Amino acid sequence: MRVASTSASGDTSEDGLERLNAVLDAAPDRVVLAFGANDCFLDEPTEEVAARLSTLIEAFLSRNIPVLLVGVNAGLNPDQAYRARFEGIFPILAKRYGLALFPDLLAPYQGDPSLTLLDGMHPNEAGVGAMARALLPLAEELARGVTP
Repeated sequence: MRVASTSASGDTSEDGLERLNAVLDAAPDRVVLAFGANDCFLDEPTEEVAARLSTLIEAFLSRNIPVLLVGVNAGLNPDQAYRARFEGIFPILAKRYGLALFPDLLAPYQGDPSLTLLDGMHPNEAGVGAMARALLPLAEELARGVTP
């Protein structure tokens, strides 16, 4: 199995939609779908984020490409109601589409200054390693073709 990343730092779910055809043209065997942190940072309407993620998921599933959905917390957003709506997107979509869900990509490093850059928001090398170790079991299941 070949692994390729089409991610780009700073991307939103809208950027993902713009690259969708290129990703589909690459004919992936599996997809790890991880958008949301930048959508939340930009206060994107949660309904629009959910709709864009749904479009991405449906495009992959319609081609029988299994998807691992990766969520993020909205802990840095000061609006508690927004945080609740935003964080609810991922479990709702996982249930709707029968996807495996890694609930929070930020949790393995967030709040630990030894795992973040000086901004306290982005992971450093050790933080990226923490994220990768946490995500690995579900990624391995995806690679083996295990579904929820």
